[in-house]
Amino acid sequence: GKLLWHTSKENLDHSLRIVADLAARCKGYDNLLGIELLNEPRWDVPLVIIKAFYQDAYRRVREHISKTQGAVVIHDAFRSRDWANFMREPEFENVILDTHPYQCFTDDDRKRDLHGQVQVALVERKKLLDDMRRQLPTLVGEWSCALPPESLGGRTGLALDLAMRAYGDAQLINFDATKGWFFWTYKTEEGGAWSFRDCVKRGWLPERYDM
Repeated sequence: GKLLWHTSKENLDHSLRIVADLAARCKGYDNLLGIELLNEPRWDVPLVIIKAFYQDAYRRVREHISKTQGAVVIHDAFRSRDWANFMREPEFENVILDTHPYQCFTDDDRKRDLHGQVQVALVERKKLLDDMRRQLPTLVGEWSCALPPESLGGRTGLALDLAMRAYGDAQLINFDATKGWFFWTYKTEEGGAWSFRDCVKRGWLPERYDM
């Protein structure tokens, strides 16, 4: 359906109230790392609206959670290089820019073979993350080992295991430079590339990873 969230002041104000309520509820937890203001605002929502919302929501969070207690996390809205000079110190403190670098959803993703996918993960993602880190501290809030079937070229057995491990390693190498990462997700019913537990079990990801 149509995306109308950003077209209504009532919607925006309601979202701000939810963010404030969440911050008030979480402020007493010692293990709080931060609060993300929006999850994946779409690429066609004007950035001027998203940025204004982020600034307003930041202030709502900081009424309850100090800069030393938790970060305020903002998603890049799929425009990773458009955040220069935004929400910088001293007015805004402990702000982290989040990105979700999947390589399995677009037509361009489906056109790449395995070598192309590893090349993107290893080289192009490094350039992107470096550019993002020059804007704000950066977090990889979602990633997985998922690839389009076309990229895997019918590989099975050992060939598939080697391919998946190469892709997983290529991503992890670059994530070292960020504030951290979250794999999506820990466990799925069917296992596979979206299941962290299954990826480790199959040897596609290391059993232990110390950043």
